Amino acid sequence: MRYTTSQANHFSKSLRDLPEINVVDIGDTEGDIVRWWSAILAQHEGWKAIVKQTTSGEYLAPWSVSRTYKTTLAIN
Repeated sequence: MRYTTSQANHFSKSLRDLPEINVVDIGDTEGDIVRWWSAILAQHEGWKAIVKQTTSGEYLAPWSVSRTYKTTLAIN
């Protein structure tokens, strides 16, 4: 498993007045937990679970999914 560069936004005062932002409260956490939530809630592929990599491409684990809909999520 590896993280990609796609991450969910981190909630800030500048995002507070945007109605299209849905905030997920992850509580008082830091470090690896924040990074995990950022990857899971990323708008595109925030992480990959590569089972095998060949010259023809990557084979991802069946549980490796990504969020493709346009709803914007932020963590708080």
